[in-house]
Amino acid sequence: MPGLVKSLIEDGMDPNGLDSVDVQPLTLAIQMDNLPIAQLLVSLGADVNLENWNRETPLMVAVMNSSLPFIEFLLEQGAITQVDNIEGYTPLLMAIWKSYDPLSIVRLLIEKGGANPNDTDYDGRSALMYAALREDKALIEYLLQKGADKTLKDSSGKTAADYTESKEIKQLLVD
Repeated sequence: MPGLVKSLIEDGMDPNGLDSVDVQPLTLAIQMDNLPIAQLLVSLGADVNLENWNRETPLMVAVMNSSLPFIEFLLEQGAITQVDNIEGYTPLLMAIWKSYDPLSIVRLLIEKGGANPNDTDYDGRSALMYAALREDKALIEYLLQKGADKTLKDSSGKTAADYTESKEIKQLLVD
């Protein structure tokens, strides 16, 4: 398969071209869980920050797929973490809300990608608020350690403590 991809690009296929449903080859390689093809595409000029119609980048797709090897590879190739899709989600917010392994992914995004632990969506909901909604104590503790601000308020005036029913987590977010 890598030989075929390389041959197609050498014959004029654009490594950043979109198919009939606006999916780029790099995103397709991520969706197919084919890291060697993704690496080949990047080596042949695929843009790791190219957005699709939904303003989602390959990094966002890898985050939603909870694919640590792809996330790490894309970050090493310069994938930007401070970008949001049309719904206002950054890769960090997606990792917290939509991934299967949020803590591992959040660590990668913050420590290797420079993601901001105070990222917010269009309604002002912060990474900490999404973690509180998930009631993920370890993730909340990590975000706080990395500087997440528990006093941030969303557009309706709620703080992260308002997003949890857990008394233990609420205590973490109030003290």
